Amino acid sequence: YTIRTYPSNTPLEALAFAHGHYDHTAVEQDPQVLVPLGHLQDMAAAGEIGELAPTVISFMGYQPDLTRVVDELIPLIVEAARKDGAHAALLVPA
Repeated sequence: YTIRTYPSNTPLEALAFAHGHYDHTAVEQDPQVLVPLGHLQDMAAAGEIGELAPTVISFMGYQPDLTRVVDELIPLIVEAARKDGAHAALLVPA
């Protein structure tokens, strides 16, 4: 798998969804099903949540081994989120 980052103010139309292990129908109709940045930005603007971290941390790849995810991937994501000053995370599986 690969870890990818991009600015949290990236327009949804600039993102591509390329993973082949799920049906893309829903995400092609509404990208916020997978990447709810617009909803989160609206919530931040309304004062319902704090500001978004400057960076979205994403990963891609078929994950058949949860041990590897827990032992390798999660620590990398936590480290990157801490560097960004994040106080919480939203995990969106696909």
